[in-house]
Amino acid sequence: MTFDTSLRNKIKNPSQDFQDFLTQYFDEPMYGLRREQDIEILKRLHGLEKDIADEIVLTNLHTNAEWLVEAVSELKINAAIPFLKQKYEDATELGTKLTIAKTLYDWIGFENYIDILYKVMDSDESFYKQDVVYYAIALDNRNTLDLIFKGLTDKDNFTRWLAFKALAIFRKKDEPTYKENKYFTDEIVYKDKKLFEERLKELRTEVEKE
Repeated sequence: MTFDTSLRNKIKNPSQDFQDFLTQYFDEPMYGLRREQDIEILKRLHGLEKDIADEIVLTNLHTNAEWLVEAVSELKINAAIPFLKQKYEDATELGTKLTIAKTLYDWIGFENYIDILYKVMDSDESFYKQDVVYYAIALDNRNTLDLIFKGLTDKDNFTRWLAFKALAIFRKKDEPTYKENKYFTDEIVYKDKKLFEERLKELRTEVEKE
């Protein structure tokens, strides 16, 4: 993945924060792919460095670097909003749609947000489901439970595991123990469909009584 960062040359004596911004968001893409960028860097950019950072992000927003979508929101680049909305409409990858929808929803609100959460949970994209079960916690109770329980019934063991942890957060309970989590999400339990359904029904009933 290559980026156009030629505007960096307008900064003659870049601060360490500006250099770190370029490194983590452009020069070494593994930061973004692993979600390891220090987002606080963006908050520390000011003046000309902030202006140039905005321009560099906008210049490269057409790429598949999803971490730049999140950077737009943190930098509050209003000029990117129409572009992101159109990119959402044009995108075919659920992950891209999810990133844009979440960014816009947290920033200015986005009417398609809940719809895309359900589309992700009904797909085979386990990697993104593992984010959605946590995103769901901030929604109204019905959507929160529906989305988390979709995660609890997923074929992917790790998605089920994280969904149970997300449910504990929603219920304001301590992080579940290994034994508690396995009781509902273990692969052996999952393969015994009758037992699995009984335990989840038991869990849902318990949660809805709270």
